[in-house]
Amino acid sequence: AMAEPPPTEETVAGKYLDWPSFSKEEKKILLEQELKNYQEICKEEKRMEELRKSGATFPAIILNSGFSSTLLKEEEFKEIKDKGREVPIAKALGFDLILLQQAPDTYDNFPATWLMIDPVTGFAPAEFQKKAGKCIVVRPDGERYSQLDHALVHDYLSDLLDAYSEGEEKALLHPRAFQLYLRKALRLKGHANDEKTVLKKLGIAQPIVELVGLKAEKFNGKKGFQGRWLQEKGRFEVYLIEGKDIRVRPDNLKLL
Repeated sequence: AMAEPPPTEETVAGKYLDWPSFSKEEKKILLEQELKNYQEICKEEKRMEELRKSGATFPAIILNSGFSSTLLKEEEFKEIKDKGREVPIAKALGFDLILLQQAPDTYDNFPATWLMIDPVTGFAPAEFQKKAGKCIVVRPDGERYSQLDHALVHDYLSDLLDAYSEGEEKALLHPRAFQLYLRKALRLKGHANDEKTVLKKLGIAQPIVELVGLKAEKFNGKKGFQGRWLQEKGRFEVYLIEGKDIRVRPDNLKLL
């Protein structure tokens, strides 16, 4: 069972700053969507709980003709990390994924084809263009990567592939563009998209931070997405919402 109670009009209203401006019908539609989302989450959590009881704890996505979430046992997760390959398009968008083909040369698998495109060319390797077969995807750190995470990645790749055909892919090939998209797309799928909800629902969402205490005062007060930790530099990558990327020490970041 879910730890949280079902959504009510009061709790849904609290997630939308512009709730008072909605019509009665719009409020009804949003509440119905929140209830539907809640029921789906309850069903998914029940299935995941059964997997946890079997000793599986590492989140993964299975790619067939569609995709679904699962949990892996430690030895299964390690096998994917050892035998799988890095997903280049994920790295270009500011996060890391590893994919393992489990049944190559068996059937077409366009979700896997899309996920394995080369950021430069927009084409997947030959072994993924036809009969990629069943594949499984994990984050190398073992952190959360849910069906909702992958659904948004998949939708973004659809837009990106269209952009390649128009020669306009560069605008989308950046973590900043991807993080802005996640927040917009979450709302379009019927979820609230306040920052607390975004970070709760999406494992690949990066928190918004404000730059503070920098000697280069022109950057203080600017906001961006907190990206990868650069161990050798002792700094985080920050993708400014308005501006270029910057590398910043943890003491100079304020979580919003």
